Amino acid sequence: FGAFSPLSGYLSDLIGRRPIIIVGMIFLGLSLPLLALPDSLVLMGGALMLVGISSALTMVPTLPELADTVNQLGGGSYESVYATFNAAYSVGNIAGPVLGGLAIDHLSFGPALILVGGLIIAFTVLMLLARPLMKRVCDKSSKSMAEQRWRSEKHTSAEAHPFMGYLGVMKGD
Repeated sequence: FGAFSPLSGYLSDLIGRRPIIIVGMIFLGLSLPLLALPDSLVLMGGALMLVGISSALTMVPTLPELADTVNQLGGGSYESVYATFNAAYSVGNIAGPVLGGLAIDHLSFGPALILVGGLIIAFTVLMLLARPLMKRVCDKSSKSMAEQRWRSEKHTSAEAHPFMGYLGVMKGD
């Protein structure tokens, strides 16, 4: 993961973040089941390298893409968005091994990896199918936020700027 991260960042700047994330997700879904196949240390190392490269392709461009999404929605609190992302990531770091352990207990190692790889690919396809709908929602939200900013800049009443109204009260206006 770490060794391929700089190249992943370069590729995401060169090609675009979303295509790199999608390729990373597909390769991750395809490479995880490979971990169950090898009987030799060399093959296991190669399979782990593919998983690491796929993880770098997925994770490195994620936060910049998240920042771009916040900007497309009209800006906002990056702290809240990043905190939500980090909370979800942390929950996944806890729930993933628990659910993976349950899957291995019920299915064994190889089938559990095939299941997880399939779920990753299914999620990627779902993201691609939902993208046009999400784009329409984001465009509407962005337009609405831009209109709200325009109105607040054009009007200086207490309704548009409660703090300014408070200052007016303090001055005796």
